[in-house]
Amino acid sequence: MSPKYKKTTSIQPALSETQEADHSWLGPIWASVDRIMNEEQVDAKTYMESYTAIHEIVRCPSPSLSAPTLYKHFSDYLKKYLLSVQRRLKGATDEDVLILYVKEWDKYAKAARLNNNLFGFLNRHYVRRERDEGRKNIYIIGSLHLIRWKEDVINEIPEEVTREILKQLEKQRNGETIKQDVLERVIDSFISLGTDIIGNIEPNLDVYMKCFQEPVLATTGEYYIKEPHQLAGENIVVKYMRKAETRLEEVKNRAVVVADRN
Repeated sequence: MSPKYKKTTSIQPALSETQEADHSWLGPIWASVDRIMNEEQVDAKTYMESYTAIHEIVRCPSPSLSAPTLYKHFSDYLKKYLLSVQRRLKGATDEDVLILYVKEWDKYAKAARLNNNLFGFLNRHYVRRERDEGRKNIYIIGSLHLIRWKEDVINEIPEEVTREILKQLEKQRNGETIKQDVLERVIDSFISLGTDIIGNIEPNLDVYMKCFQEPVLATTGEYYIKEPHQLAGENIVVKYMRKAETRLEEVKNRAVVVADRN
């Protein structure tokens, strides 16, 4: 497989000189991915060059560049990207933590959908085969985004996000105005991280339980021991407990239908 593209400025993993020739195929791929991650328009020519490069890497692998190495490189790319997100979140304070979290999450979730389409050939001809053979740590590209967010953001800064959620709920209980739409988007992301992943894992609400429901129930009990007459602010708690349970049941039911069809 001969190289035909120049490399672009990117956060792609560093390569040795002996790998440069084959890995120059990655240039157009990173060009599209970089633009997608930065919410920039990808022109048709660049997109087609990227899709073609992915197709050729999967269809005609070389000793140093194949579908598995492309998958690993992309996973490493996301990990490096999310390290910068993690740093920005750690640098935020108070309500800004949640506002920034939602901004980064919305941007990232959109990129997940676009990159899933870009890597469609890899999904169909590599990921599907790996999953069929029982490799539980391989996911379609869209789901890989969610796995990486869980590992590189949620698992690294759970206290910062949860602490601010609890502060906002306490303000609401005390009659103060909060940005409820921001709070709801954060909680929605927790639910998505357990129910929107397509792979060989059971749908779950682990992130939602750890970062929202369990700490909120604990503090709610403490609050009403002190203020038993107060009810303001609990609507959102009840609302999301019901929503999370409904979402999980819907995902499990869809899985049963798919299994029955197969």
